[in-house]
Amino acid sequence: MKNLIAILPLLISQAVFATASCPNSTQTTKICLSTPKAGDEEIASSVLDSIAVCSKGSDTILVMEKAGDSQDAKAKVTSTVGGINYAINTSDVNFVLGMATGIRPSATKLARLTVTLKAAKISASSTYTCK
Repeated sequence: MKNLIAILPLLISQAVFATASCPNSTQTTKICLSTPKAGDEEIASSVLDSIAVCSKGSDTILVMEKAGDSQDAKAKVTSTVGGINYAINTSDVNFVLGMATGIRPSATKLARLTVTLKAAKISASSTYTCK
């Protein structure tokens, strides 16, 4: 028990500073951190801690991070009225990061991550703050 108490501050400090980062060969477009709001669904808010939107030529890559572990995948980018969606579709789960694009650019933008579990037919979303 003493050992666990002794390493707890270290674990907490690592968890706080772990964010998704783009691979060396790519350029960082946005870094989004999970910032759940009232009404957000826990399934979506607990899936990922941060998401990096990266670009390399005409490709867009999302790096998704949870508790210091990350995985990247090529995303399909779609423009919508007033926004842009970054989607990753797998055989089991769909991830869509939707970001508003206003007329006035700002340093910080809100985004919504929607996670759809295909087999269970469950869809949930949560808020992310992007810079």
